[in-house]
Amino acid sequence: MNKLEAPTPQLDHNLKYQLHQRVIYPGQGICEVISIEEKNIVGINVSFYILRVENSNRKIMVPVMNVDAVGLRPLASETQIREIFEILNSSQELPPDSNRPKRVRYLAEKIKNGTMKDLAEIVCTMMKFKQCGHKLSWSETRMLREAKDLLIQEIAASRKQTIIQVETEIEAIFAVK
Repeated sequence: MNKLEAPTPQLDHNLKYQLHQRVIYPGQGICEVISIEEKNIVGINVSFYILRVENSNRKIMVPVMNVDAVGLRPLASETQIREIFEILNSSQELPPDSNRPKRVRYLAEKIKNGTMKDLAEIVCTMMKFKQCGHKLSWSETRMLREAKDLLIQEIAASRKQTIIQVETEIEAIFAVK
């Protein structure tokens, strides 16, 4: 083999995710594993998942060895979804911190973590703020929408329902009774 020929990739066969599997990338939402590639980085062969973000068609490369560190995870199970609806239906206390900038930073960190529990807590907290007559700032409104959208998309994909069906179910929880 001459210097210009690339070595034949030897992909790790102990992969956590498979080709065409739908996964969740925190803060981005649902992605599809469109390929699994090996690249030579500074003389070391590294396997990567190539993900396509479904709502934007952007591509993300995630080293196979870093999937847990970045929070990549499979779509939620029905058991996990039931737990999320328990959070949404809970009589969760509003956060005592009335300092808006701190609250916004706290919410931004929860969205970045991207767990379903964090997203549900954001939706629950912000919707209860609204119900209590608090006016949400522009950034709080944006984060509520983002958290709600990510949560709805994952539940819809996991349950094979439409976005409208799931959104209606969540909105009914917070409807004025």
